[in-house]
Amino acid sequence: TYFHKYGIRDHRGGGRASARESVARVAAGAVAAMLLREFGICVRSGVFGVGNFISNLKEEELDFEFAKQSEIFCLDPNLEDEFKKEILSARNSKDSVGASVYTRAKGMLVGLGEVLYDKLDSKLAHALMGINAVKAVEIGEGINASKMRGS
Repeated sequence: TYFHKYGIRDHRGGGRASARESVARVAAGAVAAMLLREFGICVRSGVFGVGNFISNLKEEELDFEFAKQSEIFCLDPNLEDEFKKEILSARNSKDSVGASVYTRAKGMLVGLGEVLYDKLDSKLAHALMGINAVKAVEIGEGINASKMRGS
């Protein structure tokens, strides 16, 4: 999109997909995490799927403590080796592989966001989709909500 829209392809790097673009998000995220802690809000994330390997652990079984020490931030200790093999297989083929990340926010304040256009869900999805590698965002039950009843 960037090349087609602006006609710029700088082969030296430093463009929209460079780490220089990402560093601002990382720094802002670190500051935001400190601020959220002041309000008793804890945000944690980890990898629960790589390629065709997806953890079948229930939400309450995801192991955030294990993910902290995992080289790949894996939430399922039983699948870490499979995830690593999948990543290395793609790397050895000079390819890449997709992954699924689970994020949980605890202690959120009630009433954040607006009713229509500035809902917290839409702001989160907007921010996440701004990351080049992100291709989908599910919030709550996500697509499974379409299979559920309202009661």
